[in-house]
Amino acid sequence: MANTATSMEAMIHNITPEARQFIEEWNNSHDYIIAHTSGSTGKPKEIRLLKSDMRLSAEATCRYFGIGPESRLVLPLSPSYIAGKMMIVRALTSGAELWIEEPSMSPLKRDYGHIDLLPVVPSQLPTLLQSPYVTEVRNLIVGGGALDPETELQLAACN
Repeated sequence: MANTATSMEAMIHNITPEARQFIEEWNNSHDYIIAHTSGSTGKPKEIRLLKSDMRLSAEATCRYFGIGPESRLVLPLSPSYIAGKMMIVRALTSGAELWIEEPSMSPLKRDYGHIDLLPVVPSQLPTLLQSPYVTEVRNLIVGGGALDPETELQLAACN
């Protein structure tokens, strides 16, 4: 087990208590993890997510974006929510390097070099699009809400 912890520490940087708690839950004997809905359409609810479904989803995303052991992922979202949990699963599944950052309106606070996958919510996009590091982002996942037409045009211009 020490080997797993050592390799995880080398793969995942800035492990927060929330991320550590999720990784422990991911590695326990249950076939599911407990998550909570965001509450965007009502009161947040506790739900059970099958680890097998999460693993399949992570593998499909990694295949689609070409994520592997040589890849770098950045997580500027909370590991307490499904999007954050899925980025951790993608890293664990693919062997990619994952940098966990404190969630804020500025998802890229420093130069990570190339970034193979960055998940953000719409409120983070204006600052991201102004970041000098945005050109290092190869793939971007935007979730958690609708985009306004102006932001969609700005994103399209980034190609």
